[in-house]
Amino acid sequence: MVLELVGARMIAPFLGASIIVWTSLIGIIMASLAAGYYAGGRIADVKPSLKLLAAFIAGAALWVVLLAFIEKALLRILLTSGINNIYVLSILAAFLFFAIPSFLLATVSPFIIKIFTTDKSDAGIGGIAGRVSAYSTIGSIIGTFLGGFILVSFFSVTVILLFTALVLFIAAAFLFTTKLKAASLCLVVFAAFAGLYNLQKSQIPNQAIETMYNSLFIAEYAEDGRRVRALYTDSEKLQGRMFVDNPSEMAGEYLNFIADTYINNDTKSILMLGGGVYVLPRWLAVEYPDTNIDIVEIDPGITQAARDFFYLTDRPSQRIFHEDARYFVNRLALEGTKNYDLIFQDTYGSPLNVPFQLATVEYFRKVKTLLSSDGVFILNFIGSLNSKMFAGLHSAVQEAFTDVKVFLVNEPDNTETLQNIILAVYNSGYGHDNYPIPEYRGAFLHEIAAFTDRFAPVERYTLDMVR
Repeated sequence: MVLELVGARMIAPFLGASIIVWTSLIGIIMASLAAGYYAGGRIADVKPSLKLLAAFIAGAALWVVLLAFIEKALLRILLTSGINNIYVLSILAAFLFFAIPSFLLATVSPFIIKIFTTDKSDAGIGGIAGRVSAYSTIGSIIGTFLGGFILVSFFSVTVILLFTALVLFIAAAFLFTTKLKAASLCLVVFAAFAGLYNLQKSQIPNQAIETMYNSLFIAEYAEDGRRVRALYTDSEKLQGRMFVDNPSEMAGEYLNFIADTYINNDTKSILMLGGGVYVLPRWLAVEYPDTNIDIVEIDPGITQAARDFFYLTDRPSQRIFHEDARYFVNRLALEGTKNYDLIFQDTYGSPLNVPFQLATVEYFRKVKTLLSSDGVFILNFIGSLNSKMFAGLHSAVQEAFTDVKVFLVNEPDNTETLQNIILAVYNSGYGHDNYPIPEYRGAFLHEIAAFTDRFAPVERYTLDMVR
């Protein structure tokens, strides 16, 4: 279960974290387990040896160690293979990563049952099989909670994989050699793991941070003679940046567009869905310190990184909520007590990472109820205008609001390239015509039905768009 949970973190930076990826992981692991159960039973009938079982477990451990160092290279090979079907890519990635260790570890149960039932009457086989299955399930439960609640929150993927491999080596050692030797090996193994953990901690301020939801990477580089500090998630997906010499300055074309166009002295309350590196809150603290802003960021680790590396500070007019944006919007819509002058949604981390629950008609209708009578809703989408993904998203916003305006921020004349696209709409249906970027008034290449909570094929459309 630890491998399955970590597997999603390994594949998500390259293929996203959609239901397609999860289905591929679960399906391949279950298929590998089934094959391992069958093969393990046949082998155990011929040679029910603990040393042979130890070799299978050690083999799984060796593959996990190898995986810790080659997983990114394997994924890059897949992405450059010319295969453009996300279903095939997800299945291949899951197979390459987890078929071997899942197969080898599945041999444990039939081996244990065979060994413990050798020379025993049939009367005890059911009880032994039941206990083995129960213990195996308990181990899976422990692995699920350990991996999902603890390991991914404190350790990098590499360290988790190495830790898993070391535990497997220990188990193999106990089966293969004397208990005294195995105990000595345990001490060496855990000392090595402690060294890995301390090494990771020493590198965190300069490089990588693992959170409950993301793999963060913080880097600095020079741009036009200035130092820029940037936050990336997973495979170099830029989530935000700042100028080190002036943290409150906007560092992003689409953020400057929003600030210049939609924020003024009449903007008294703002809801920001998606925190990033909290550029907008820092800018507001200087330019409009009396403006109230609520920020919804699902990942507390991103907020902590913003505090540690991007000068995020608390102030009375600022509130931060660590919860899913859909849950937050649903909750406030039910309460019906909050009206924002501006709602800014920046929750799509990359062209391959569009949470479907934040892209549907039902969701946008609830967002509309949170706006003041003349409030404005702004959505930042990273993608191509000439894509089915944009068409479905635009249809959903259009169905919930009226008079949706579209702005191509980075290349206004290029409808093909992946770029920041702003969808903006006033709750009243009225806007203005004084925009620093020309409004896109052309036709859309695709006409796609609006995404709904019941049907939103964002995984298929995002892959088509990137391709």
